[in-house]
Amino acid sequence: QFELQGTKNMEGRNFQDGDSFTFHVSADDGSPLPSKVDGSGNVTIRPTEDTSATIDFGTIEITQPGTYTYHITEQVTGIDGVDYDSTTHTVTLVATDDGQGGLDVKMTTDQSALVWTNTWTFTEPVPFSLDGIKTLIGHELANSQFTFKVEALSGAPMGSSMTANFNGDATQNEDGSWSAPVTLLSGIEFTNPGEYTYEITELNDRQVGYTYDTSIFRVTVTVADNGDLTQEVKKSVDNGKNWTAAEAVEFVNRYETSEDATLDGATNL
Repeated sequence: QFELQGTKNMEGRNFQDGDSFTFHVSADDGSPLPSKVDGSGNVTIRPTEDTSATIDFGTIEITQPGTYTYHITEQVTGIDGVDYDSTTHTVTLVATDDGQGGLDVKMTTDQSALVWTNTWTFTEPVPFSLDGIKTLIGHELANSQFTFKVEALSGAPMGSSMTANFNGDATQNEDGSWSAPVTLLSGIEFTNPGEYTYEITELNDRQVGYTYDTSIFRVTVTVADNGDLTQEVKKSVDNGKNWTAAEAVEFVNRYETSEDATLDGATNL
């Protein structure tokens, strides 16, 4: 008996539910097929995790001395985004009399060389964009009045995003404050799974009477192996020392005239 195994590798993502990989085994000159080869000459594996899996072809029952040759090729099973390994591996077993009534079976090549490596890439890029909110208390908010900086960390793609952005047209809220949208990230297309992080701050351009929001927002976008996208927003108000979860990227400024400040001071007194 000889146990025949190989290795299936995946580059670009982990194996996941629904993956299946099929290998066709043909034998020369009537060599006995491995025990797990089906009636069509195939062995199929269905790994669901990690990036490497064992291919168990089963046991080859050899009863006579001789040379036994097999050719193994991976079949294309049509998984989206997978580039299949087209290598045909030839396996040669040599069985000799061991002098004790049995057979000594050896493989002429290293079994560890029976490796098929597939490569996965997204079939379509995963798009992403992000808008923020600018809120102003105490004064009407003008279009493009405030500036917001976006920094991509660790090589995260920027697409058509600008590193400096301005607020749009504002509408008044029920409490009298004003809010406007801010386009922060746009035209981004993720082509690989992973984590992508962006930091967003407001530029203090020292407009008279305004108190600026000094918060730092960190947006982490996670692209899963199957292309699913999630985002997490965190906020720091102490220059990045501590972070808390935030529902949105919103900067809140306040406007106060010198007269307002004096009146406030008199009230406090």
